[in-house]
Amino acid sequence: MAKVGRELEGVAFGLINELLGLVRDDTGVARPNRFEVVVNPPTSSSGTRNPSSYDNLSATLLGDLVKDGTLRSVAIKCTSIALPAKTLQVSQDTNIYGPVREVVNGLEFGDITANFTMLRSDMKEKKYFEAWQGLTFNPASWSVGYYDDYVGSVDIYQLDEQNRRKYGIKLIEAFPKVIGEMGLDMGTNNSVSTLPITFSYRYWEPLEGQSQIPNRILEGVFDLIGNTVERKLLSKIPKVLRRL
Repeated sequence: MAKVGRELEGVAFGLINELLGLVRDDTGVARPNRFEVVVNPPTSSSGTRNPSSYDNLSATLLGDLVKDGTLRSVAIKCTSIALPAKTLQVSQDTNIYGPVREVVNGLEFGDITANFTMLRSDMKEKKYFEAWQGLTFNPASWSVGYYDDYVGSVDIYQLDEQNRRKYGIKLIEAFPKVIGEMGLDMGTNNSVSTLPITFSYRYWEPLEGQSQIPNRILEGVFDLIGNTVERKLLSKIPKVLRRL
Protein backbone atom coordinates (compact mmCIF):
# COMPACT_ATOMS: atom_id res chain seq x y z
CA MET A 1 0.00 0.00 0.00
CA ALA A 2 1.36 3.44 -0.93
CA LYS A 3 2.46 5.63 1.92
CA VAL A 4 0.15 8.56 2.61
CA GLY A 5 1.90 11.86 1.90
CA ARG A 6 2.18 14.61 4.46
CA GLU A 7 -0.23 16.74 2.43
CA LEU A 8 -3.07 14.54 3.73
CA GLU A 9 -1.96 14.68 7.36
CA GLY A 10 -2.21 18.43 8.02
CA VAL A 11 -5.08 20.40 9.54
CA ALA A 12 -7.50 21.97 7.10
CA PHE A 13 -7.09 25.70 6.52
CA GLY A 14 -10.77 26.40 5.94
CA LEU A 15 -11.80 26.45 9.59
CA ILE A 16 -14.98 28.36 10.37
CA ASN A 17 -13.24 30.63 12.90
CA GLU A 18 -10.64 31.70 10.38
CA LEU A 19 -13.35 32.34 7.83
CA LEU A 20 -15.28 34.53 10.26
CA GLY A 21 -12.11 36.38 11.13
CA LEU A 22 -11.59 37.27 7.49
CA VAL A 23 -15.15 38.58 7.23
CA ARG A 24 -14.88 40.68 10.39
CA ASP A 25 -11.83 42.67 9.36
CA ASP A 26 -12.09 46.29 8.23
CA THR A 27 -12.66 45.42 4.56
CA GLY A 28 -15.78 43.28 4.99
CA VAL A 29 -17.19 41.11 2.24
CA ALA A 30 -17.51 42.12 -1.40
CA ARG A 31 -21.15 42.90 -2.11
CA PRO A 32 -22.41 43.21 -5.70
CA ASN A 33 -24.60 46.21 -4.83
CA ARG A 34 -21.66 48.28 -3.52
CA PHE A 35 -20.08 49.77 -6.63
CA GLU A 36 -19.37 53.04 -8.39
CA VAL A 37 -19.07 53.79 -12.10
CA VAL A 38 -17.30 56.81 -13.61
CA VAL A 39 -17.86 57.31 -17.35
CA ASN A 40 -15.12 59.44 -18.89
CA PRO A 41 -16.01 60.86 -22.34
CA PRO A 42 -13.44 61.39 -25.09
CA THR A 43 -10.88 64.05 -24.23
CA SER A 44 -10.62 65.12 -27.87
CA SER A 45 -14.34 65.35 -28.52
CA SER A 46 -14.09 68.43 -30.73
CA GLY A 47 -13.63 66.26 -33.79
CA THR A 48 -11.65 69.03 -35.49
CA ARG A 49 -8.81 66.67 -36.35
CA ASN A 50 -11.06 65.02 -38.91
CA PRO A 51 -11.62 67.43 -41.82
CA SER A 52 -14.92 65.70 -42.66
CA SER A 53 -16.38 66.34 -39.19
CA TYR A 54 -16.46 70.12 -39.13
CA ASP A 55 -20.25 70.08 -39.35
CA ASN A 56 -20.74 67.26 -36.84
CA LEU A 57 -22.98 68.69 -34.11
CA SER A 58 -22.46 65.69 -31.81
CA ALA A 59 -19.24 67.17 -30.42
CA THR A 60 -21.02 70.37 -29.41
CA LEU A 61 -23.95 68.50 -27.88
CA LEU A 62 -21.66 66.18 -25.94
CA GLY A 63 -19.71 69.15 -24.57
CA ASP A 64 -22.92 70.84 -23.41
CA LEU A 65 -24.15 67.68 -21.67
CA VAL A 66 -20.83 67.29 -19.86
CA LYS A 67 -20.96 70.87 -18.58
CA ASP A 68 -24.59 70.83 -17.36
CA GLY A 69 -24.08 67.90 -14.97
CA THR A 70 -25.45 65.13 -17.16
CA LEU A 71 -22.11 63.30 -16.99
CA ARG A 72 -22.39 62.98 -13.20
CA SER A 73 -26.04 61.98 -13.53
CA VAL A 74 -25.06 59.17 -15.89
CA ALA A 75 -22.64 57.73 -13.33
CA ILE A 76 -25.16 57.87 -10.48
CA LYS A 77 -27.92 56.18 -12.48
CA CYS A 78 -25.92 53.08 -13.37
CA THR A 79 -27.91 50.26 -11.75
CA SER A 80 -25.90 47.27 -12.91
CA ILE A 81 -22.58 46.48 -14.55
CA ALA A 82 -19.96 43.75 -14.38
CA LEU A 83 -16.27 43.60 -13.68
CA PRO A 84 -15.15 42.35 -17.09
CA ALA A 85 -13.35 39.10 -17.71
CA LYS A 86 -9.85 38.60 -19.04
CA THR A 87 -9.49 35.50 -21.20
CA LEU A 88 -6.21 33.94 -22.23
CA GLN A 89 -6.15 32.75 -25.83
CA VAL A 90 -4.45 29.37 -25.93
CA SER A 91 -3.42 26.79 -28.47
CA GLN A 92 -2.34 23.20 -28.05
CA ASP A 93 1.33 22.31 -28.18
CA THR A 94 1.23 18.91 -29.85
CA ASN A 95 4.98 18.65 -30.42
CA ILE A 96 5.39 16.72 -27.16
CA TYR A 97 4.82 13.19 -25.90
CA GLY A 98 2.15 12.49 -23.34
CA PRO A 99 -0.77 14.75 -22.38
CA VAL A 100 -1.34 17.80 -24.54
CA ARG A 101 -0.05 21.11 -23.17
CA GLU A 102 -1.86 24.41 -23.76
CA VAL A 103 0.26 27.52 -24.38
CA VAL A 104 -0.84 31.17 -24.23
CA ASN A 105 -0.66 33.15 -27.47
CA GLY A 106 -2.73 36.23 -26.67
CA LEU A 107 -5.37 38.01 -24.60
CA GLU A 108 -9.05 38.60 -25.23
CA PHE A 109 -11.30 41.24 -23.63
CA GLY A 110 -15.04 40.97 -24.20
CA ASP A 111 -17.64 43.75 -24.30
CA ILE A 112 -19.61 44.57 -21.16
CA THR A 113 -23.14 45.93 -20.76
CA ALA A 114 -24.24 48.49 -18.18
CA ASN A 115 -27.84 49.42 -17.39
CA PHE A 116 -28.83 53.01 -16.64
CA THR A 117 -32.12 54.08 -15.08
CA MET A 118 -33.92 56.85 -16.92
CA LEU A 119 -35.36 59.03 -14.15
CA ARG A 120 -35.91 62.02 -16.45
CA SER A 121 -38.51 62.04 -19.20
CA ASP A 122 -36.27 64.27 -21.35
CA MET A 123 -33.84 61.32 -21.76
CA LYS A 124 -30.76 63.45 -21.19
CA GLU A 125 -28.67 60.40 -20.32
CA LYS A 126 -29.71 58.71 -23.57
CA LYS A 127 -28.86 61.88 -25.48
CA TYR A 128 -25.43 61.81 -23.84
CA PHE A 129 -24.61 58.36 -25.22
CA GLU A 130 -26.15 59.21 -28.58
CA ALA A 131 -23.91 62.27 -28.82
CA TRP A 132 -20.86 60.21 -27.85
CA GLN A 133 -21.75 57.58 -30.42
CA GLY A 134 -22.30 60.35 -32.94
CA LEU A 135 -18.57 61.16 -32.83
CA THR A 136 -17.86 57.91 -34.64
CA PHE A 137 -19.33 59.17 -37.91
CA ASN A 138 -20.55 62.33 -39.57
CA PRO A 139 -24.34 62.16 -40.11
CA ALA A 140 -24.06 64.67 -42.96
CA SER A 141 -21.54 62.68 -45.03
CA TRP A 142 -21.50 59.25 -43.27
CA SER A 143 -17.72 59.44 -43.13
CA VAL A 144 -16.16 57.59 -40.21
CA GLY A 145 -14.40 59.65 -37.53
CA TYR A 146 -10.90 59.17 -36.17
CA TYR A 147 -10.49 56.54 -33.47
CA ASP A 148 -8.85 58.92 -30.98
CA ASP A 149 -11.76 61.33 -31.33
CA TYR A 150 -14.41 58.97 -29.94
CA VAL A 151 -12.70 56.70 -27.40
CA GLY A 152 -12.85 57.47 -23.69
CA SER A 153 -12.64 55.31 -20.57
CA VAL A 154 -14.88 53.78 -17.90
CA ASP A 155 -13.85 53.32 -14.24
CA ILE A 156 -15.56 50.61 -12.18
CA TYR A 157 -14.99 50.47 -8.41
CA GLN A 158 -15.89 47.93 -5.75
CA LEU A 159 -16.91 49.76 -2.56
CA ASP A 160 -16.93 48.63 1.06
CA GLU A 161 -19.68 49.29 3.62
CA GLN A 162 -18.33 52.81 4.20
CA ASN A 163 -18.41 53.63 0.47
CA ARG A 164 -14.62 53.50 0.23
CA ARG A 165 -13.08 52.35 -3.03
CA LYS A 166 -11.30 49.05 -2.40
CA TYR A 167 -10.77 47.76 -5.90
CA GLY A 168 -11.15 49.24 -9.34
CA ILE A 169 -10.49 48.76 -13.02
CA LYS A 170 -10.35 51.13 -15.99
CA LEU A 171 -11.66 50.23 -19.41
CA ILE A 172 -9.10 51.66 -21.82
CA GLU A 173 -10.20 53.16 -25.16
CA ALA A 174 -13.88 52.56 -24.46
CA PHE A 175 -16.90 53.78 -26.41
CA PRO A 176 -20.65 52.96 -26.43
CA LYS A 177 -20.81 50.28 -29.10
CA VAL A 178 -24.51 49.50 -28.67
CA ILE A 179 -27.27 51.77 -27.35
CA GLY A 180 -29.84 49.15 -26.50
CA GLU A 181 -33.56 49.32 -27.01
CA MET A 182 -35.89 50.66 -24.34
CA GLY A 183 -39.17 48.83 -24.00
CA LEU A 184 -42.41 50.82 -23.88
CA ASP A 185 -45.51 49.18 -22.44
CA MET A 186 -48.94 50.68 -21.81
CA GLY A 187 -49.58 48.04 -19.14
CA THR A 188 -46.88 49.29 -16.79
CA ASN A 189 -47.79 52.23 -14.54
CA ASN A 190 -45.09 52.34 -11.85
CA SER A 191 -42.04 51.05 -13.74
CA VAL A 192 -38.96 53.12 -14.62
CA SER A 193 -37.31 52.77 -18.01
CA THR A 194 -33.83 51.26 -18.20
CA LEU A 195 -31.30 51.89 -20.93
CA PRO A 196 -28.70 49.18 -21.66
CA ILE A 197 -25.34 50.38 -23.01
CA THR A 198 -22.74 47.94 -24.34
CA PHE A 199 -19.19 49.27 -24.13
CA SER A 200 -16.43 48.14 -26.42
CA TYR A 201 -12.87 48.69 -25.22
CA ARG A 202 -9.35 47.63 -26.07
CA TYR A 203 -8.30 46.27 -22.68
CA TRP A 204 -8.67 46.95 -18.96
CA GLU A 205 -6.14 47.65 -16.24
CA PRO A 206 -6.42 47.71 -12.42
CA LEU A 207 -6.81 50.98 -10.52
CA GLU A 208 -5.74 51.93 -7.03
CA GLY A 209 -8.37 51.17 -4.43
CA GLN A 210 -8.32 54.49 -2.59
CA SER A 211 -10.48 57.40 -3.58
CA GLN A 212 -8.88 60.04 -5.78
CA ILE A 213 -11.00 62.88 -4.39
CA PRO A 214 -8.41 64.07 -1.81
CA ASN A 215 -5.71 64.10 -4.47
CA ARG A 216 -7.88 66.15 -6.79
CA ILE A 217 -8.60 68.65 -4.04
CA LEU A 218 -4.90 69.01 -3.24
CA GLU A 219 -4.04 69.41 -6.90
CA GLY A 220 -6.64 72.14 -7.19
CA VAL A 221 -5.29 73.93 -4.12
CA PHE A 222 -1.74 73.81 -5.45
CA ASP A 223 -2.90 75.10 -8.82
CA LEU A 224 -4.73 77.96 -7.08
CA ILE A 225 -1.67 78.84 -4.99
CA GLY A 226 0.57 78.64 -8.04
CA ASN A 227 -1.69 80.90 -10.08
CA THR A 228 -1.92 83.43 -7.23
CA VAL A 229 1.85 83.58 -6.83
CA GLU A 230 2.27 83.89 -10.56
CA ARG A 231 -0.17 86.81 -10.74
CA LYS A 232 1.62 88.59 -7.89
CA LEU A 233 4.98 88.18 -9.59
CA LEU A 234 3.64 89.37 -12.93
CA SER A 235 2.05 92.42 -11.30
CA LYS A 236 5.52 93.62 -10.22
CA ILE A 237 7.00 93.30 -13.71
CA PRO A 238 6.73 96.36 -15.96
CA LYS A 239 4.27 95.96 -18.80
CA VAL A 240 7.03 96.54 -21.35
CA LEU A 241 8.95 93.50 -20.07
CA ARG A 242 5.86 91.28 -19.98
CA ARG A 243 5.62 91.44 -23.76
CA LEU A 244 9.11 89.95 -24.17
